[in-house]
Amino acid sequence: MAAVAAPPPPAATTILTSTEARSLKDLIEVKQQELSELGDYRVASLEGALRDRDRRLAASEAKLAKIADDFKYNLALIADRDAELAGAEDAVRAYENRAREGAAQ
Repeated sequence: MAAVAAPPPPAATTILTSTEARSLKDLIEVKQQELSELGDYRVASLEGALRDRDRRLAASEAKLAKIADDFKYNLALIADRDAELAGAEDAVRAYENRAREGAAQ
């Protein structure tokens, strides 16, 4: 039996028919649209996360401002109380001194 010659290997460059080329172009356009939509979705998700973070930050800043105001108010109350206590202590000392002076006479 004689050896049958093998067919030549396919060429490295394949020539596409116009229908195949159009189909490939359509597929590329679909993939580009999908990538664009994915990018839009990612941007929208990040913007939503940013809005949520900004909302939480504003709430935290409001709480901090309220705490700071409460602290200043309480600090003023303590200062007023300390001033009243100092005045009361001075009055007690003055009465004690008068009582000693009265007892010494």
